[in-house]
Amino acid sequence: LWAADIGRFDAAGYSLLRTVFTEHMHVFLEERARKTLLLFIVRDHDDGSSPAIIKRLLTEDVKKLWDEAEKPMEYAGAAVEESFDLDVVTLPHIKFKKEDFDAEVRKLQSRFVDPGSPHGYLFKPAYTKAVPGWALGTYAEVLWGDIAKQGPRGFGSSALSTKDLQASYLCDRAFNDERVRADRVLARWRADADSGRVTPNLGQQAEALLAQARASFDSRTSAFPKAIERDTKRRELMSWIEETVRGVFEKEMTHLQNEALQRLREGLTRSLRQTSSPRIPDNERSKILTDAKSWFTQRSESLSVESLGLVNRAATREVNSVLDMFSAQFHESPAAQMHAIRQIRRQAQRKPRRVKTVIPGVTLTAAIRPGGFGNFQAIAGYSDGPHAVNVSVCNDADAAEQEGQGQVPFFRFQPSLNFDIDL
Repeated sequence: LWAADIGRFDAAGYSLLRTVFTEHMHVFLEERARKTLLLFIVRDHDDGSSPAIIKRLLTEDVKKLWDEAEKPMEYAGAAVEESFDLDVVTLPHIKFKKEDFDAEVRKLQSRFVDPGSPHGYLFKPAYTKAVPGWALGTYAEVLWGDIAKQGPRGFGSSALSTKDLQASYLCDRAFNDERVRADRVLARWRADADSGRVTPNLGQQAEALLAQARASFDSRTSAFPKAIERDTKRRELMSWIEETVRGVFEKEMTHLQNEALQRLREGLTRSLRQTSSPRIPDNERSKILTDAKSWFTQRSESLSVESLGLVNRAATREVNSVLDMFSAQFHESPAAQMHAIRQIRRQAQRKPRRVKTVIPGVTLTAAIRPGGFGNFQAIAGYSDGPHAVNVSVCNDADAAEQEGQGQVPFFRFQPSLNFDIDL
């Protein structure tokens, strides 16, 4: 089994091991002193943990499966160590530690073929269940007698009939065939989920797989409509498929939730970089949030398996709540705050924009020149923006006339219009 599957009931094949325990206890009632070796080969053990930890985990799982197995009276209270020896071999990753992997495989090979292997020969005489050829017929008669005497498990205490045996065999075979057929599809879905991909139209494909497996199993076992084994195997088959689909659904729904949050984060970050203001406008932020929610709703609907109650409503409510919270708090994030600081600093360093202006102004100038020889002069002025008033008084009229300037007017008024132009 794979190291990552330890503890996972279906992936690690624990159901098969529990069945082995049940059959072992019913077949070897008289041979409890002769133990059987359980060898676990763990692939891709490269997480740094010691083989002793792996063996301890597997031992705990084995004891739990043993306790859950159906036991005859002869095995009541018996511990798994009384019937089985547990051995664990760990192999590193074949791709990333190729040389170490090959070396460990050679060691394991020697344990199968070399009785003197220093790593421990596996086929010890204490484990053999070999039956001599001359005793094979007797052994088969005794084994069949035990089965007939105990009654087949799943048929209660009633006597075993040929039809019962045939029903048990055909139902078990149909179960195994349908499980193998379904697992080819489920393996691809599990690989998609484990690698972070989303299976296209998982819901429709799962509904079709469930219907096909149920119809095929019922068709192949239709000759035994009242057999208890038929109902048991059908429930076991459908339960296994449903649980596997449920696990894939939950993983892929989680992938979609994470991707929706990532899309919202990238959209807000991209919008923040494109805006010249310290914050994203509310209408733009709302649009990005709505797009992320719509994307998740559309993608998650294709995962829903209605017959199993696997729908996207709860996941949609959960992801919408997370998206709303993230969107509302995005401006408080370090990235948004750094952007705001850069924008404010850029605006502070930017030169003020030059404004082109044309400002008109009116200036009124008045002069009062009474008679005299210029021994009195006074000037007064007032301005308001582009407008001004200037008044001067000078008693120089007599002096000007003597100099030949002619008659000087007592009062002179001169308006002027000016323009202040900045281009």
